[in-house]
Amino acid sequence: MNMIQLNNDQIALIVRDATQATQTQGELIAQIPDFKSPIPIRWRRLSPNTLSISSPFGEETIHFAEDGGTYYLHGYGRNFQATVLNPLTQSSAEGGQGGTIAPMPGTVVSLNVGEGDSITKGQLLLTIESMKMLTDITADRDGTVTEVHLSAGDTFDKGAVLVTIE
Repeated sequence: MNMIQLNNDQIALIVRDATQATQTQGELIAQIPDFKSPIPIRWRRLSPNTLSISSPFGEETIHFAEDGGTYYLHGYGRNFQATVLNPLTQSSAEGGQGGTIAPMPGTVVSLNVGEGDSITKGQLLLTIESMKMLTDITADRDGTVTEVHLSAGDTFDKGAVLVTIE
């Protein structure tokens, strides 16, 4: 799952089907604030900086450019600015203690770490199930697990701290 900041809204995107080798087309689900249900979106690359988007709201051509991790988009008669966020971590500005944050409600399927474990960036921490999809939650940095807040089978809400890393 990816989180993006689109203007003032945070949007969760779950890639459902993407042609990994060419990345020319795919499907994703968008969970947008103020919408009760996730929105299915199909996309197709028309050129390196142009996508065709199909959703329940219709079809649209989106033009975009990227500069330093910020994406500038034009579509639906408007300009948008988007930044990809890491919703799974929330660390202090000093790089101290931080927690792995749940991007959406779900259930813990399995835990791969315990309190006191030394971990490395990219290491699998736990697997969650949300919206009938399994998602591996990995460490965003090296550190030590200081607290595991849930057990396998526990349910959690969006924004819940799953694991604390120091």
